[in-house]
Amino acid sequence: MATPCGNNINCGCNDSYLTTPAPSPTPADCPDAQPCSEVFDAECVKYTGTDILCLQDTIVSTNDSVSDALVSIVDYFCTNESYIENVTLQGTNLTFTGIGLAFDGVVSLASISGSVAANNGLTLAAGNTVQLGGNLIQNTNINVQGFEFLLTGIRNTVDSILEIVNSGTGGGLYAETSGNNAIGGFCNGGAPGGVFTSATGYGVQGLANSWTNVAGYFRNYSNLSNSTTDVLEVVSLPSGVTLPASGIGSAIKYTLPKINNLGNKQLTEANRIISTFTNVSEATLDSSLIFQGRTGGALLQNLVTFKGDGEVQFHEYGVGTFAAAYTYVLGVDASGNIVEVTL
Repeated sequence: MATPCGNNINCGCNDSYLTTPAPSPTPADCPDAQPCSEVFDAECVKYTGTDILCLQDTIVSTNDSVSDALVSIVDYFCTNESYIENVTLQGTNLTFTGIGLAFDGVVSLASISGSVAANNGLTLAAGNTVQLGGNLIQNTNINVQGFEFLLTGIRNTVDSILEIVNSGTGGGLYAETSGNNAIGGFCNGGAPGGVFTSATGYGVQGLANSWTNVAGYFRNYSNLSNSTTDVLEVVSLPSGVTLPASGIGSAIKYTLPKINNLGNKQLTEANRIISTFTNVSEATLDSSLIFQGRTGGALLQNLVTFKGDGEVQFHEYGVGTFAAAYTYVLGVDASGNIVEVTL
């Protein structure tokens, strides 16, 4: 046991330290009623081993007192946190930064590049950079979980921001919603809000599951209240360098279900509205608008043609098809209005 030296300084605590010789003779066991006890001042006990390090930090140095060593250990772990603060990928180096990490430095990815791969719509580029682009290898689902999936930015070329090209026989784009619009298109410039093309199927298809809804809705916003704006444009265009010939046209087809000869439901073309050029030369350009329909199970036939020069042709009249007793005949006034004329 350390004892005072008479000058209120514990012997050996601030100068040189004391060593404890081996006991002689061997002491007897302490009685059970009074356990053995030997107390040393922590300032008087010195650590004589090599420096104790944590990474590059010296926690306990040789000849530190036990008291100072305990304070240093507690201070180190109480004032330092062990977590990764930041991870940075620079070229082929992965840099970890933080406080009190078991590793704090740079890991080179060059040696593990063989284990880095990208697929299913992703591509591994130079420098182990993973980029969007590549072949899908499985059906892929992105669940937005209530968030928006947006493509924003500026693109000043004639190409679209999003383009879907299907070279097979399937569809190009399918959208379904139980609430608002399935597909919305808007353009604030000179281009269309959406372009849908197909070689064999439908460029765009709209479905509604209730008679109170519409399968397609088109709106054109205009700053003028007394003007006519184009809401829907139907275009026919020969591919490549092929020149159009007289008779080229675009049609709107109306298809309805019928009962066929087997008693089954079958969709059949019911009516068509055709817009055509009867002459495609610039100087003699002529157009016609033709309404077609069916009767008696026959194929579609022309019913009425509105010609570009203003002439109207009723194809089924003039051959006695609808002959009957009449009270009035039709005539026109000076403005071209069709009026009833009393006999």
